[in-house]
Amino acid sequence: LGEINQIDFYKNKKLQLVFNTNDSLYIVDRNGNNVETFPKRLESKASAGHTLLDYDNNRKYRILIPSKDKMVYNYDKNGEIVKGWKFKKMPEIITQELQYHVHKSKDFIYVVDQAGNAKIVGRNGKQRIELGNLPLADTYHIDKQYGYVYSTDAQANVWLTDLEGKKSKIKSNNLTKPHHFIAQNINEDELTELVISEAKLSCYQLEAKIFDYDASSDYPPHVFEHNDQHYIGITQGENFYIIKSNGNLYPGMPLYGQGSFNCTDTDKDGQLNLLIGSGDLLYNYSLE
Repeated sequence: LGEINQIDFYKNKKLQLVFNTNDSLYIVDRNGNNVETFPKRLESKASAGHTLLDYDNNRKYRILIPSKDKMVYNYDKNGEIVKGWKFKKMPEIITQELQYHVHKSKDFIYVVDQAGNAKIVGRNGKQRIELGNLPLADTYHIDKQYGYVYSTDAQANVWLTDLEGKKSKIKSNNLTKPHHFIAQNINEDELTELVISEAKLSCYQLEAKIFDYDASSDYPPHVFEHNDQHYIGITQGENFYIIKSNGNLYPGMPLYGQGSFNCTDTDKDGQLNLLIGSGDLLYNYSLE
């Protein structure tokens, strides 16, 4: 479920991969071998992927996993429950991965359930802010400057919710099919781009269109950074594509793979690695 993240389990700058299924938490090394006593059974069946946090950049990791009992469980890097976590159950099941943001030197952990009920909690799980009900047809994204929340409704209209729960429509659409949504600055101009994938992939700044790419994505697109450039990854059928921030295709595309993926410099050698699954297999591509 969800993303595959990297963790420095042994604090020796050699990275492992962390992910969860619906009932277990895994940490594996770069050869695919389980670390220590992993996998670990979850307290309750997961309803979404994990969120990996390192609050103070000291590799004292926390792994937050939403579960089908409407709770969020907080695990340490050994897969043990963290004491002192005071999270209160959400009204509905949490199907979104939790998101993290530091706002005015405070830890903000965003929790949104499948009905759009949203709140912000601190690192101890106690509520900081009640955001009310978000329009939530796909996923939500956090404004890194102000902590506001971007989300979309069923027609892919884009809404911005501030920290007082006030909502404003900032981009109008009239789509009829399910869509995927991203809000992120991808071209270093200090403005947030709005990426919507339905029959095609479209990128906007508010109402102004930046580019279209004529391919839909079967799974949520993902924005990642490499060598100070931003890229968008999408999967269509058994093909994976990387699209540059100007709408052009990355050289050598498409690659074989389907499902969730992660793009990062796994070996810290200046080369981009694509981790993507297909069936029971996990592929690791090295990209120029």
